[in-house]
Amino acid sequence: MAGGTLILLGLPLKGDRPHAANSIGTGMHGGLIYVRGAVEDHQLGKEVARTDLDEKDLRELRGYVTEFANHLAVTLTRY
Repeated sequence: MAGGTLILLGLPLKGDRPHAANSIGTGMHGGLIYVRGAVEDHQLGKEVARTDLDEKDLRELRGYVTEFANHLAVTLTRY
């Protein structure tokens, strides 16, 4: 990944089980990955750093997820 934003919503998780993914973000240089759910440090690629969400992140996520939901609603009403 070279820049950009990836939002990994995943399926609803039972409890606090971590994602099954390994090497998240390997080879990444630039950009952001937001992951829903618990991710252990050993699951991250060596190029990736974990940070907490701040208000700017929450606003950005809210915008992307709202846009996605609107596109999905339009698509579902066609079928």
